[in-house]
Amino acid sequence: NVVAEEKLLRRPLPEPGKNWHVDLFGNTFVVFETGNNCRKYRNDDGSKVSVHRFGVCIHEVTLGQFKDLESVFLKNLADKQVFKPDGNDSMDFELPAVLVRYGWIAKYCQYLTDSHNSKPGVKKLERVFFSKDGVFPDHEAYKFRYKTSGFDDTKSGYRLPTDQEWAFACKANASTGRSFGSKEDRLPQYAWYSQNADKRIHQVGLLKPNESGLFDMLGNVREVCLNYYHNELGEKSDMFEWVGGCFDSKPAELMHEPAEGIRFPRKISISSPAMGFRLARTYPFQ
Repeated sequence: NVVAEEKLLRRPLPEPGKNWHVDLFGNTFVVFETGNNCRKYRNDDGSKVSVHRFGVCIHEVTLGQFKDLESVFLKNLADKQVFKPDGNDSMDFELPAVLVRYGWIAKYCQYLTDSHNSKPGVKKLERVFFSKDGVFPDHEAYKFRYKTSGFDDTKSGYRLPTDQEWAFACKANASTGRSFGSKEDRLPQYAWYSQNADKRIHQVGLLKPNESGLFDMLGNVREVCLNYYHNELGEKSDMFEWVGGCFDSKPAELMHEPAEGIRFPRKISISSPAMGFRLARTYPFQ
């Protein structure tokens, strides 16, 4: 029984020596330990931060996973054709959850953290997102205020990857712009994009994973990152970067670090049928 076997693998934290982790909800993460060269970006005070051990989920959060949080979300989107491909009347819950604003994503991450902490005998996770006054309310009462709230990605709770964590995981130690090489004729094996996606999103995990074992890092839907967007000069904006390209992207966008002119920063209040999200966590060293 595959489901029973998968449940036996679930752990609150990765086991020593393992580069993967199945959490208590069945999400599988690839664990990266990268020393001092992991990712560096500037905090609001201008200082540089390095995170050395983190996990990135192998696929984007699906509509089926997200519906556990908020039935109102489904009610509002029940008539959206983006979730009903091929003319079906019923929603496809294996599609990535799109049309979700950053605040709802923060609430979902808070929901998972609170759900983990409610289980008996587990070490409590620290909440990543917080309000302007520093209070960490329960996810049920959580109101994520645009521009007045923040996050602490050193905390152990559920969150999004930073843009540099995402790029590191997407690159998978490759020397080329894509983990599987630079030849564009291999893209259809790994990514849903303008040449093969038929102008729509697809179920997660149908194509090949990258060399790190992560599915859909390029194409299908863009993924929103945790931190504020910084340009090549290190200047911070009030926008968040969407990475990885989507179902209508050209090959030039489908790289772990696309050129500045085709990067995709957007306002925090914007949602899109081409934008989803992927979970990440910070893990302690063992």
